[in-house]
Amino acid sequence: MILYAHDMLLEKTVIVAYTDIEAGGSRALLALDEENAEYKTLTIDYFNDASKASFPDESCPASAVGRFQPFQVINCSHRQVSCVILNAVIPGRQCHLAADFIMELIAESSVERVVILSVLHFDSSLYGSQNIYEYPLSASKLTAYSSLPDTMPFVDSFLAMMIQMMKVEGVATNLLIIPGYRAKEGLAGHSTVTSISQFHGTLGQLFGLKFNIDISKHLMYKGNNDADDDLAPFIYL
Repeated sequence: MILYAHDMLLEKTVIVAYTDIEAGGSRALLALDEENAEYKTLTIDYFNDASKASFPDESCPASAVGRFQPFQVINCSHRQVSCVILNAVIPGRQCHLAADFIMELIAESSVERVVILSVLHFDSSLYGSQNIYEYPLSASKLTAYSSLPDTMPFVDSFLAMMIQMMKVEGVATNLLIIPGYRAKEGLAGHSTVTSISQFHGTLGQLFGLKFNIDISKHLMYKGNNDADDDLAPFIYL
């Protein structure tokens, strides 16, 4: 089913994942394993020719085959959670278009809270060398994870745009951030699998969501995000 923003409604809590430097967030959500989940494919203007950044190999669990689209929504009405996944390589200079589309979905659905998953490259030793961090925007914290300081800059086009829009709209938002490195093409390496497992564990505790890590392990990442990322603006949370 192909839908535009005005054709669907999201649940009150929305989890957003995109193709970060490890494709960790997106590969984590693509492994959702809920029996009653409803899978929908989104069409976003300007990205009609977008291809999948991660796709299943021949050994991927059969139950998940056919569910990996460039832009996908998974509604779990029984959990009151929707997952919005950007499983595509989006050029840095066009990230605002994708972010704006997601914000339209969020606004039209009267979403109450947004959780964004991201793997970023930064020196975690400056912030306590934690495996995962949380940063709330206009929201109370969801976890006991350490916070990142307001002065910390990030270089990530899509995340920067999402943060700016969330601040303007005043949407309660919680970022779950894992320090990492740019992934190579192919199957997830040990560090990426670790990141994915951390996302799975956290989302399971917070929302009761179930995942199949074997699906994530059998998702092939096709490669680099985009050269424009090097030109992404710094944003201070």
